[in-house]
Amino acid sequence: MEYCILNEISIIDGNVNYTPIGYLTDMNDCDLINNKYESTFQAWVNDNLQGLEDGSVSINTFFDTTPKAWETYQSTTSVEGMGLNEITDITPYI
Repeated sequence: MEYCILNEISIIDGNVNYTPIGYLTDMNDCDLINNKYESTFQAWVNDNLQGLEDGSVSINTFFDTTPKAWETYQSTTSVEGMGLNEITDITPYI
């Protein structure tokens, strides 16, 4: 069985932090979460890439209005020992 890991993306002490918060087994749900990620956080990064690279824009700006983002690009064949619970309701993440 394949699992995708749900990572919460947030700012902690001024740094972008990816925290695994659970896993999913429905790859369609993983795709829905990643589509939301791509249309929000990733789109913002792409739109502001020049400013991020030259230092005129801070990644914190995104998180000032959107405190968290989620993605499920990490996959594995076992979640044993990871201390993660299965996520069955993806509503908060899309």
